[in-house]
Amino acid sequence: MSEPSQVASIDSVRQPHAAGAALCTWLLFCIALVPQLDPITVAGIGVGGAFGLGLVVIGFAAATRCRPLPMRPLTRHAMFVMVSLGCGVLVGAVILGAQLALATWDRSLHAQLARFAGEGVAQPLIRAYSSAVFEEVICRLFGLSAIAWIAIRLGKDRELAFRIALWSSAVLFALGHFPDPSLTGLMVLLFNGLGGLLLGWFFWRWGLPYAILCHFAGGVVIQGLGPLLVV
Repeated sequence: MSEPSQVASIDSVRQPHAAGAALCTWLLFCIALVPQLDPITVAGIGVGGAFGLGLVVIGFAAATRCRPLPMRPLTRHAMFVMVSLGCGVLVGAVILGAQLALATWDRSLHAQLARFAGEGVAQPLIRAYSSAVFEEVICRLFGLSAIAWIAIRLGKDRELAFRIALWSSAVLFALGHFPDPSLTGLMVLLFNGLGGLLLGWFFWRWGLPYAILCHFAGGVVIQGLGPLLVV
């Protein structure tokens, strides 16, 4: 007879936490939106902020209904941070290595990497942060959560719904980065698809911050070292 009261108690604690997390996520999204705008205008920020608010509200509503995350000790969160950053650096290094190899004969890829040569330290960090937050909110928080919520409503099987949502969001993430049907384009499709699977797993099992950290670490490696290493 004690189980319903325990569930109610947990839900009553979780809701304020989810509301605060959603607000912080939206503020981070608004900050990440600014580098995406060209030119930066008040109207652009307003429209983008309203768009981001919708994504965050729907994403959190779907995610908390699909898989409420358990309370964990700080030591576990510290481990998640280290693993997320480490995986991001590793994946970023693999992708950068493949890009540098292809850039030796793909002049367009070479030019894409070299165009940021000589810039300051802050620019790669800003781009990595912007893309990490922007894309994780859209693809994981909103996309993966919404697909999982729909799949659960249709099939009632949470693990199957997660697998459907994970693969679907990874495919959409990869297609969103697909430049053209060339060897370089196929590499982009493959690596972004695999990266989408990893980021989706981090998001679903550990939470959105760890997907963002992993994405950010990989972006720093690619954005920061790529222009320095391309020859």
